[in-house]
Amino acid sequence: MIRLTRDGVCLPHVSPIECVDLMVEVLSDMSLHHAAAEGYVKAGLRVSLDDSSQDHFIVREAATFWKELDMRKKVSSTAAEVREEVKQGRLTWCYADIRRLVRPYPRHKHVDDALAKPRGGHGLGGGRAAVRG
Repeated sequence: MIRLTRDGVCLPHVSPIECVDLMVEVLSDMSLHHAAAEGYVKAGLRVSLDDSSQDHFIVREAATFWKELDMRKKVSSTAAEVREEVKQGRLTWCYADIRRLVRPYPRHKHVDDALAKPRGGHGLGGGRAAVRG
């Protein structure tokens, strides 16, 4: 991924085979795996949904956004909504129920335009389907 970024690909994507190879490499070295997992916490992607006990591990730009967007309040509110839906029997752990919760990502013209650039312009060329290999 770093090599692709250095080669000028601003949104590097790899084939499914390359993705599996990367995961084997990461999981073959547990210290590398732990460092990668820690990165998810630092970016706010894998902090506790139940409380703010890990929020102080979120760093750099992610911490700025976490605070500015009041993400703890949003996460706690959403977790409470999910718990209530489960309690009322309206949400179960099945594909259809979980899929029902997924909403389209809001359009952001400047980002969407960059993603749609032809491959030579380092975008994804007509959508997210473009993959190396």
